[in-house]
Amino acid sequence: MLRFFLTCLFFLGGLLLGELTQEETLQACRRHLASSEASERREAVLVLSKYEDPEVPGLLAQALGDRDASVRMAALVSLAENPAYVRQESAGVLACLQDSEVEIRRLASSLLPSCLGVHLSGRVTVAPGARVTSGSGQGEEEEAFLALALGDEDREVRKNALKATPFFAGSLPLAVVSPFLQEEFPEEIALAVPLVVRANAPVSQRLAALRPLLSHPSPELRELLAKMLGEMPASWPVLEELSRDDVASVRGEALLSRCRLASEEQRGVLAAEVGEFLESREGAGISATLLRRLLHALEEFFPEGAEAAVASLLAREFPQECREELWLQVLRHPGWQKNWTAGRLTEALAREGNVPSLRKILFSLLRKKAGEMTREELRTLQRSPQAEVRRIPLELLRSLPGELREEAVMGVLLDEDISLRGRALETLSSLRPAGWEELLTATLEDPSPVLQMAAAQGLSRSGQLSPASREALARWLPQCPEGDLKRRLTQRLRGK
Repeated sequence: MLRFFLTCLFFLGGLLLGELTQEETLQACRRHLASSEASERREAVLVLSKYEDPEVPGLLAQALGDRDASVRMAALVSLAENPAYVRQESAGVLACLQDSEVEIRRLASSLLPSCLGVHLSGRVTVAPGARVTSGSGQGEEEEAFLALALGDEDREVRKNALKATPFFAGSLPLAVVSPFLQEEFPEEIALAVPLVVRANAPVSQRLAALRPLLSHPSPELRELLAKMLGEMPASWPVLEELSRDDVASVRGEALLSRCRLASEEQRGVLAAEVGEFLESREGAGISATLLRRLLHALEEFFPEGAEAAVASLLAREFPQECREELWLQVLRHPGWQKNWTAGRLTEALAREGNVPSLRKILFSLLRKKAGEMTREELRTLQRSPQAEVRRIPLELLRSLPGELREEAVMGVLLDEDISLRGRALETLSSLRPAGWEELLTATLEDPSPVLQMAAAQGLSRSGQLSPASREALARWLPQCPEGDLKRRLTQRLRGK
């Protein structure tokens, strides 16, 4: 212990007093790594971890093979402080997976992702499943060590290795990965499912290992199974069973996997099955993400019936997020947009207008069809209980058929919403229906300040004002609350 303390003083004292350069310190560490005293070798490792030098990773990796467990652990801890070092010296870290000390194996197994370039913080620098080799370039050796860790007698080592498997390429023996399907926690089984699907074994054996999961109580696990089986062409019978699962999301994933595997002869029947599922009571409860994927599959495999299926779904009750996805599907498909008439869109707005996101989508579609609107379709919007829907005719005014423009404005002038009536008043000076100036002039005496301002704004934009309008504006001008408008009206009344 005294020798260890004196060694510490030697290093630290030299550094603090500036007596040792970095190169001298590294030379001292090299000498101490060759010492017969484990404490000196361990202290050299700890000092090395404080330096960034090209030689440091190699010296730490050398210490991973030390005969003393405390030195090996210190070297592993020092490497772990720098993921780049782990990546560079991954061969030595992997070798620690067969260390006699379980704590060393646990730490080494936790560093498996870093061996592949994944930072310990969780930021992935390589895509999961991509072919990646260690700094030593020995990809096959990595897989051998991974299999070793997966079979370790210590549960924590096995669990760490299992978490690292998504970042290793290639397949592992079925005997190594299939035992994890018997784990207690679904999260661990979920990590094992892709390994079994891709295991180095005949398809029949892999399917036999996975089949018990059909009755697993976790729907998330069954959903993952349905998704992964899409990589196995021979899994069609199992996917058919999953297509009858009690949970809609599992059924949806099974249908998607079958779509990927289906032959040309099977696609017609399968597309009809997808459509039936979406129209079922269970299908109405799926997530917007799954709905989007199923719609894309429907369009790909059954394009002639996809639009009709979407139109049918739009008439049903779906959660808001799913209804948005359905309308976005229409919006994204130029070939479908031409079939969505102004009548269909105004009816949809009357039904969906209380949802801002849906109203925005439908408005963008209706803008392209506004020139085709009829009087009855205009009145459909004007009868909506939603003020934002009743505002739409004013937003589309320039695009409406000429014979409907005046009616659109006059309809809003009778609206119960004061802000809408004000917006309609402001448009009168550009539309100029019969009696428009008299109406604006009379509104200057309305009890509502909002309507008074709207009338004044409208009159300020007109080319010529009648004497009666000029006189009314002059009376109203002192109460004008807006400075710019007041200056503009003053100049108008002075003839400037």
